[in-house]
Amino acid sequence: TRLVSDWSSDVCSSDLSILIVVIASWGADAQSPKGIDSSILAKAREGDATAQVAVAEAYVDGRGVPQDFKKAGQWYLKAAEQGNAEAENMIGTAYFLGSGVPLDCTKAAEWWRKAAAQGKSTAAYMLALEYEKGQGVTQDFAQAAVYYRKAADLGDYYAEYKLALLYDIGNGVPQNQTQAVALYRDAAEKGVAGAQYMLGMKYASGRFITQDLTEAYFWLDLAASGKLENIKQEDVAKDRDAIATHLSSAVLMDTQERARKWTENHPQKTNPQQ
Repeated sequence: TRLVSDWSSDVCSSDLSILIVVIASWGADAQSPKGIDSSILAKAREGDATAQVAVAEAYVDGRGVPQDFKKAGQWYLKAAEQGNAEAENMIGTAYFLGSGVPLDCTKAAEWWRKAAAQGKSTAAYMLALEYEKGQGVTQDFAQAAVYYRKAADLGDYYAEYKLALLYDIGNGVPQNQTQAVALYRDAAEKGVAGAQYMLGMKYASGRFITQDLTEAYFWLDLAASGKLENIKQEDVAKDRDAIATHLSSAVLMDTQERARKWTENHPQKTNPQQ
């Protein structure tokens, strides 16, 4: 499997928050000697979209056949043209990466739009990112907010965090920091480290939320041990440690223990594929 850095010069975006999502969905290098089930292959050749997706997945993963992204793209495209949502999502990913098909950010957006309309949360999230970055589509923060909301409604916690960021600064939506705090909280409680950081800083500042340094330390402590993008962990740790100087030893120990127990029971999330 290629490293994220290997893709950055020949895909639609070098933004890590985008690449981590799409590469995670585009195959490993494992192989099996068994070959593709003959009945599935026969159905795929007869035009069965579900079977076509299964064959494409086998070529992506190198499962039973040599890994071959070009053949995977051909089978995904056949299924996508019949309206199969998973195929629409994956052919969008293929065009975004230029893997097995020509690199085409516009076609990636077109296929992700179709998949999102059928309830594929990852496609909605990726389309939102394209609107936010202006890649494959005209930059449009309002549309980014629409698709982040759609992805969030489909259960994507990281999209909820991204939507909160837009509300926080009023990008594409009317600025509403009360709404941003509510979204940060929901995403933070579901394990999104970036949201935990933002919620902790809101508690520290007391802006649009009652100031609570104990809560601020708790959320920043979780964020400092989580999987962060675009925020340096050492900076989070510095913010957390600065707040610690305002807490008593007893409160600090209790809060650290609370964070430890929380971490044991809640997975961290950084993107829709996790």
